[in-house]
This record gives sequence, C-alpha cells and structure tokens, in this order.
Amino acid sequence: MTQQEAKNSFHAVSQGMYRSGVGRDVKLHNKMAKKLRELHAKIPDEMRLILYTELLRDPDEKTRLNAATCCLSDGVLTGQAAAVLTQTAERSENEQCRVTAAVALRAWRNGMIETDG
Repeated sequence: MTQQEAKNSFHAVSQGMYRSGVGRDVKLHNKMAKKLRELHAKIPDEMRLILYTELLRDPDEKTRLNAATCCLSDGVLTGQAAAVLTQTAERSENEQCRVTAAVALRAWRNGMIETDG
C-alpha cells in the first residue's frame, strides 16, 4: 500500500463514519469503525508517522479526528492528537464529531485507550 492509497482510503472511511445521519445508524458506524481499524493495521509501521502527521493537518475534521484516535492508539504524536481532539470537541459544528472527540480524549487521559506503542 502506498502512502497516497492509504491517505485516500483513510479519507473515504472517515467520510463514511460521519455522514449525515450515520450517527443514528450504529451498525453502519460500527462497520466503518471496523474498516478503519483494518486499514490502520494494513498501514506499514514505517509509513504511519509520516501519514498521520499529514492527516492530523488535513482540512477535513473527520479525517483529523480519526487520525488523532489512531495516533493515541499507536502512542505516537500524542500531543498533536490531543490538540486535534480538544479543538474538535470544543469547536466542531458536527455534534457527532464533538462528542466522539470528547469521549476519545477523556478515555485517553484516563488511560482507557490501549496503545500499541
């Protein structure tokens, strides 16, 4: 998988997770979350740092949100990831993104996110 393929796939999954109305369809959201975990596992370790650095700066908040949660899970770029989650939780116009960011940030701060790193 190339870095561009990974980035494109990450964007597509992120958009699917937070489409209008998807938050009410828990099964579909969970399916997309599973796809995100599968994608995350396919990204080679040596590519992750570069890719997530890029994705944390992406113009799309849904992509930044998912990149931040992956970073916390990997134990990399945690400062930047926490800043993205804080900003999303405080400023997003998308209620689902705000809530997801706040919950992920709280879980990480309370040690409830297992890290691979």
